[in-house]
Amino acid sequence: MPKIDMNLECNHAAMRGQYTLSAMTEIARYLSGMPGRKNLIWYSGGFPDRMRNSQGVDCYDLGAERGAAEVLLTNSHVAVYPVDPRALDLQAKNAPDSRIIRLQTTEHLVMESVAADTGGKTFFNTNDLAGATAQAIDAGSNYYTIAYTPPNRTMDTRRHSITVNVDQPELALLYRTAYHALGPNTTLNGKPIETATPLQSAMMRGTLQPSEIIFHVNVSSAATTDASLPAGSNPDPKAMKPPYRHLSLNYIIDINGIQFDLRDDGNYHGQFEYAVNVYDAGDGRLVNSNTMLARPAVSDEVYSSMLDGGAKVHQEIAVPAKGEYILRVGVHDLTNDRVGAIEIPVSAIRP
Repeated sequence: MPKIDMNLECNHAAMRGQYTLSAMTEIARYLSGMPGRKNLIWYSGGFPDRMRNSQGVDCYDLGAERGAAEVLLTNSHVAVYPVDPRALDLQAKNAPDSRIIRLQTTEHLVMESVAADTGGKTFFNTNDLAGATAQAIDAGSNYYTIAYTPPNRTMDTRRHSITVNVDQPELALLYRTAYHALGPNTTLNGKPIETATPLQSAMMRGTLQPSEIIFHVNVSSAATTDASLPAGSNPDPKAMKPPYRHLSLNYIIDINGIQFDLRDDGNYHGQFEYAVNVYDAGDGRLVNSNTMLARPAVSDEVYSSMLDGGAKVHQEIAVPAKGEYILRVGVHDLTNDRVGAIEIPVSAIRP
């Protein structure tokens, strides 16, 4: 059996660890603008935040970076559910005291730490991966939100532990076990940060496409070009030069994802916004946008009809006549902060 080059293994593990933490950080930043709890099921053989070389010395240590990623995840209300897809394969093929089993044990400890710090749960040493996934989805779909004011209100950026007890000792509680005392507009280094709204996060080019609100949108293009912009446009003057192609967007929005309240006037009232961003397909730059607000107040008959057929709204946007562009289209309920978004290449739109 060839000898393992531990220095090479360390280099590979270090790169893997950096890629993993980078992905976690990006996901946490993207989800920060979306309200409520988010659940992340992460299939991985472990989060290698440190490793020793053949001399027994740590060749890298990403503990601080992992801690920073966990802070971002918890501040964005993301619970991580790590699932080890290796199942029982390693244990079946290796002795309990072998190096690879000891390494797996260490990796599982890190996975448990990530899950505990974010309020999730680990799943490993099982061949029922479908069952583990179903359990993670079920656990993440049923939860209570509890708020409290810590007695120590000093924003010292330090980590503070949290303990939750119930009067049923047989229950196993999953919750965020600590928090960092950060002000609402600061990061760990004390610098101010920008807070994106749920719609702004949903409208970011190339990011995950949220589906809390389901909608269909038909986009058609004018047969000829135009030198003017539709009302409500917010163009980048450096990127938007005539002639333009005018696009018409006709939405059918499933209002089961939008909150309507019956008020004293006998009508159902809702409030939502819908938006379209135009991005350059090459460099990802935002070149134009249009956001519109709807505050419908409808009778019981109309509301019942909308439950079956959806809410219909219209919007106009323009893109430069030349070049390749991407539309990011989204809907945001202003009452419960649900969002939905999709992307459409302009090249696929026909007159």
